[in-house]
Amino acid sequence: MSTLAAAHARALEEHFEGAVDVLGISTGGAIALQLAVDAPSAARRLVIVAAASWLGDVGRKRLRAYAERVANGGTGAAVLASVLAPPALRWVTAAGIWVTARRERAIDPGDMLATIDAECAFDVTPRLGAITARTLVIAGARDHAFSPQLFRATADGIPGARLILYPRAGHLGTMLHPRFGSDVAAFLARPL
Repeated sequence: MSTLAAAHARALEEHFEGAVDVLGISTGGAIALQLAVDAPSAARRLVIVAAASWLGDVGRKRLRAYAERVANGGTGAAVLASVLAPPALRWVTAAGIWVTARRERAIDPGDMLATIDAECAFDVTPRLGAITARTLVIAGARDHAFSPQLFRATADGIPGARLILYPRAGHLGTMLHPRFGSDVAAFLARPL
């Protein structure tokens, strides 16, 4: 995760003068948190969506199960759908993942598997207090990758961070929540 964050920090430095607002979703949220602790001057404001300072034991177990199926030539569709979708939509989500995976079966999954390994090892919890960027954590209380407690602990560990927890949203549902866009816009519109 440090390597991914460092690559993003270099890209931001090459393309922008000074700190920028950073929004990271899911694995991108983990990368954004790593960026904020490793390169604090890169992020002015930080929006972490459907991510926490670590996956937790349940999230790690599910992500490792998905990686194992993919590494063995499968799609892992059922496992991934159990994380991304609410129970009523899991079979449809799994079918979509399966079809997409079959279409892309010629693509080497090595990079994705390396990213999964990095996310399973990721834990910046002890370093959250070093984040200087004003931070918003947005998540769904019904997320099957992270628990509400992990979202709360992440926000509580970052000085001055705010948590918005949508009670009936899951992992993908967080971004689809009717208030998501306006909540992010309101946070970014507040003067520093």
